[in-house]
Amino acid sequence: MDRKPGVVTLAQVILWISVGASAIVVCTMAGMGSIVDQAPADLRLVLGISTMLLVVGAVLNAIIAVQLSNRRNWARVTGMVLSIIGLVWTGITLMTGAQADVGTSINIILSLVIVGCLASREAKAWCVE
Repeated sequence: MDRKPGVVTLAQVILWISVGASAIVVCTMAGMGSIVDQAPADLRLVLGISTMLLVVGAVLNAIIAVQLSNRRNWARVTGMVLSIIGLVWTGITLMTGAQADVGTSINIILSLVIVGCLASREAKAWCVE
């Protein structure tokens, strides 16, 4: 297979959009430094952990997106596993009473699209060669 399948490209585009969105959120949180400094300690801890998870997730998504172009099967599998973990985490969060918003719905849909794309025969054939 000489040409990258569209499903792989679609998964990569979604992963890069996720990287960009994470960067925007992290930069926004960094710009709120003086407001965060006045927040209670528990809230600052939650914001700090959330920021760290966003950065780690963005780095992982970028690595996966690049390695999919290099036809790495581990990137395909890791992309699916991380998307499924995100879906499970979202489900647990919603079951504990969190409100679903538009962002949550978009995240669920895009995670399902990534799993579907990377689980496809075309993606598997691309990453095995």
